[in-house]
Amino acid sequence: NQKGNCHIVASMASSALALLCKPASDGVQLGDCPFTHTVRMVLSLKGLEYKLAPTKPEDKPAWLLEKHNGGLPCLVSDAGTGEGSVTDTSNIIKHIDETYPTPEAAGGAPLGAAPNDAAADAMGTFFGGVARYLKNTDDSKDAELLAGLKEQLTKLEDYLKAAGTPYLGGSVPGLADCLVAPKLFVMDVAGKHFKGFELDASAFPLAAAYKERIYQSEAFKSTTYPAEEMVYGWGKARGQ
Repeated sequence: NQKGNCHIVASMASSALALLCKPASDGVQLGDCPFTHTVRMVLSLKGLEYKLAPTKPEDKPAWLLEKHNGGLPCLVSDAGTGEGSVTDTSNIIKHIDETYPTPEAAGGAPLGAAPNDAAADAMGTFFGGVARYLKNTDDSKDAELLAGLKEQLTKLEDYLKAAGTPYLGGSVPGLADCLVAPKLFVMDVAGKHFKGFELDASAFPLAAAYKERIYQSEAFKSTTYPAEEMVYGWGKARGQ
């Protein structure tokens, strides 16, 4: 099921760039995690090769527990020793963007350069609206939480209208897209499964078109994870 040009490794005794992340329900393959998805999109846009290392709690290396309290995802230069390790999505993507040049095919500029920084700030509360709606199991609160999600979609619609560009930060995918697209994926898959939710293209035409556009980007397509893993993960989040 794994996509992309990186590969999963059972052993982390290597000096290659590695991304430790949440494993799937089988404990081996890539699990559901929009934050790992964001990091992988950034790595893809940067054209970086890396080893993907889904890591079960009992297999977390001592350095990860000692230095980062076991936090995932974790990007590391040497997964054997923990040298060059970074956790927290915002720290990881900042580290990648500042450390590695952006290929000309991805625009050449830092992925977080303006206007990507403004777009990321504008959409900073998007995932909260998605997550609150999906996690809710009290039917009496669904209407209010759905309204909250639609407020977030309105922000996206309005931003796209004002920007007038195919992607949030310009003519090519950038950091803001890496942050938003994985959350749209969660909204689509888990929203439909648990809530019967589907994005209304008539109410949010720009957001719907943007979603399909970013879904077709190589950075997104090569880094997705199986829908069944998302359903499994969000089912647990919902206490099922």
